[in-house]
Amino acid sequence: MLPKSQQIQEEEYVTPYHWSFDRGTFGGRSYFGYIDTCLSFLSKDKPIKVLDAGCGDGRFLGVLRDAGVQEVYGVDYSERAVSFAKILVPEAKVSVASVTELPYEDNFFDFIIWKLEFEFEMLE
Repeated sequence: MLPKSQQIQEEEYVTPYHWSFDRGTFGGRSYFGYIDTCLSFLSKDKPIKVLDAGCGDGRFLGVLRDAGVQEVYGVDYSERAVSFAKILVPEAKVSVASVTELPYEDNFFDFIIWKLEFEFEMLE
């Protein structure tokens, strides 16, 4: 059973909304700025395994795949979000799990990226 706030989010998660972010918008610049910063830390010299903990609908997993990351993994508590991620990034290994109880051995990943959070207000 999910906590109330997570249950509300699960019920309202009807579209893979992260995929609609545009770099040219205020929210898109914030979202992709974070992603670009994370990508700058990844090594291009060796095969790497990256976990997006709190992967949502898999948008960041798609970016990681497109950046050449060889093995992309994602976990999220939201069954709906994970179902979107499995469709939109079929190469990723995605599962429903808590970020505090990952279903992987210690030191399995080269990088773990934990949950992007940002808020913004539209200015008129």
